[in-house]
Amino acid sequence: MKFWYDIIDTRCLEINFEEIYDIIKDRLLEDEPEVSTYDVYQEFIDNIQYYINVIYRADDFDESENESNVEDLVCCWEQWLEEKFGENWDEV
Repeated sequence: MKFWYDIIDTRCLEINFEEIYDIIKDRLLEDEPEVSTYDVYQEFIDNIQYYINVIYRADDFDESENESNVEDLVCCWEQWLEEKFGENWDEV
């Protein structure tokens, strides 16, 4: 009888929200004359896997397999934006 088992492998990334913000803002400015903080926020939220894969070369990161980690990342992203831009960051 063959017995198969899964091996769970975890990795850690040091996330730099300033870098993420700057990269996304610059990318969006290529197509739009003005970009709001909310636009940058939404772009990252909509494409987390893409940005983690590209910026951190984490090709093994799969958003669907890390739902709770992604939720934590989104919360930290929102906290960072509030610390940087103030309580009404989504209106800036």
